[in-house]
Amino acid sequence: MEEDFFVFVFGRMTFEDRYVKGFDIIAKAVASLGEKFKLTCVGAPPGKQRHMEKWFLKKTKITRDQLTIRGYCDQEELKGMFREAHLIALPSRAEGFGLVALEAISAGTPVLVSSQSGISTALQEVEDGYSVIVNTSQEPEEWERRIKELSLQTQQKRSDNAIRLREKLQKAEKGPSQDRLSQEVQNSTEKVIYGKGKRPLSATERTDDLQIKSKEVRTP
Repeated sequence: MEEDFFVFVFGRMTFEDRYVKGFDIIAKAVASLGEKFKLTCVGAPPGKQRHMEKWFLKKTKITRDQLTIRGYCDQEELKGMFREAHLIALPSRAEGFGLVALEAISAGTPVLVSSQSGISTALQEVEDGYSVIVNTSQEPEEWERRIKELSLQTQQKRSDNAIRLREKLQKAEKGPSQDRLSQEVQNSTEKVIYGKGKRPLSATERTDDLQIKSKEVRTP
């Protein structure tokens, strides 16, 4: 019997965010891959999980058995989700930076990120960084193809590749922006692995932080 493959996405689930974060893109991709593939969306407002589930089922044709909706998470819950996930996806149509992808990399969890995200710009400067960037990022078919490719790899190979990417990011020396990214990897590693700090995924707490960090990483 084939093992299920778990894809996680994170973010607010307001009407606008569902589009901007590309939740419809990733859900359509997972739906097309079949029942073995499961999607967990983290960040639903309190009491809105059922509403979010109905939206996904109607708009993307994903099945109820493939879909899980979760609310905001704290640092300990985030660590558990990174261990549970086979893949953290960042399918955004627009993204200031993409801290959740950075934290996943820091935890040694495989990621795929949209070429429209700020972190993709930084990853292009790192050896093998292109391997986790989805260039035609608004096409569900491309996400479907890339997810299927990862699912055919062994768990050990996926883990080894993710850890190598983290190490390359930490060692990268390509100017101030890359130095800043390397420091963010170190900081995120401490938070995710050692439980330092707290990371709730709420709108007001995360939006300002994303904007600040995006500006800092992009500063030449």
